[in-house]
Amino acid sequence: IDRINVTIDTSFSTHPFLIHCSKEPLKQIIINLVSNAFSAIENGGHLTIRGEYLQKQERTYMLLAVRDDGEGIDSDVMKLLFKPFSSHRTSQKGIGLGLWVSSKLAERLGGEIKLKENHYETESKICIILL
Repeated sequence: IDRINVTIDTSFSTHPFLIHCSKEPLKQIIINLVSNAFSAIENGGHLTIRGEYLQKQERTYMLLAVRDDGEGIDSDVMKLLFKPFSSHRTSQKGIGLGLWVSSKLAERLGGEIKLKENHYETESKICIILL
């Protein structure tokens, strides 16, 4: 087992999120996003997970964000990340299906996943409509 020293910060709304769906798709999305973040973090890195309500056009959404301060993603690679079998990892396990599967699961839940990246951090966000 590879071990690294990572600081994990969490921040969640004080009110519970009520989502009417099977837990497995949401669980798989969270596992994939956190796993991707961990794969990018080096020793001494930071991972932040936050959940909050988001009001947008008279609808309420659950926003779940996973942010890491890993190596970042090239813009050329970023264009391919939601396509099947695309991965920018060369030395780690994975065949490039995690984000593709997660995006399809998010769509089934009425949501979407977006990535925001700069040279210092990557943030994955999933927004799901709350019923």
